[in-house]
Amino acid sequence: MMKMNNVFLLGIFALFMHNNLHAKCIIKMVYKENSKMPLINAAPNNNGFYFNLYNKAANEIGCILKIRRFPKKRLHKMLNSGALDFYPGVSISKERSKYLYYLPVGFETAQFGITSSTVPEINSYSDIKKHKLTWLMELGSSKNEIAKSYKIETLKTPVVNIEKILKMRSLGRDGFTILDKEPIDYYLKENKLINYTSIGLKIHKHCCGGIKPMYLGFSKSSPHFKELINERFDPKRVISPINNPSKLDPNCIASKFANVLNKLSTSGETLAIYESYILNDFE
Repeated sequence: MMKMNNVFLLGIFALFMHNNLHAKCIIKMVYKENSKMPLINAAPNNNGFYFNLYNKAANEIGCILKIRRFPKKRLHKMLNSGALDFYPGVSISKERSKYLYYLPVGFETAQFGITSSTVPEINSYSDIKKHKLTWLMELGSSKNEIAKSYKIETLKTPVVNIEKILKMRSLGRDGFTILDKEPIDYYLKENKLINYTSIGLKIHKHCCGGIKPMYLGFSKSSPHFKELINERFDPKRVISPINNPSKLDPNCIASKFANVLNKLSTSGETLAIYESYILNDFE
């Protein structure tokens, strides 16, 4: 009888440990509350490229993806503390690199400038100042560091989108903003437009960094993050995602998550997920 009880207790303990292990494997992504389709819809709807990609990656390592939505300032405080695990698509910033570790998503993105069609071609940040444009940017944007360094006039707003720059144009203000390539593409699709000239806007593709890898920002204080000394770090070169003093511990969840994202990119699944949202019928 005692032997049976011991077997029963061992079974209960094993079940508890199994459930407890899986309960701990929850990866918490966070994003702002506004829509940025095709990447993510407005809260509380989390549908979009980010959910489909990261949910698949989380499932492949036996984890559950949870998505939280907060204002930008609050979510960065929570990432800093480790209460949240990662931000899905982030601009590289010296300040934020203190608490975020940049991991490649396996997808190329770009940031383009947008102005009225009457504005000359913008090829650098100094051109924004030269043409006396007001830079429309989100509250808490990392781009504020750039605007300050070039002494560019800014206008802060909770949300930046195509509609906001159209409104500035209608009011006769010479506005400039930067948007990711993805919502720029998506706006054309949703409004059945061939290009932006037809609505009086110009896209500046050579002002703001060009095409480059998309990165997610993983919290260095997350329980799923662990780093080791990177023996290949070159102190003579600028610190960047590919030249970092530390590297991921291959046994941590963040490393396994990054490996799956790389696999999905290599197989073409990442691009296929994006194209399912963005391809226009008329293209």
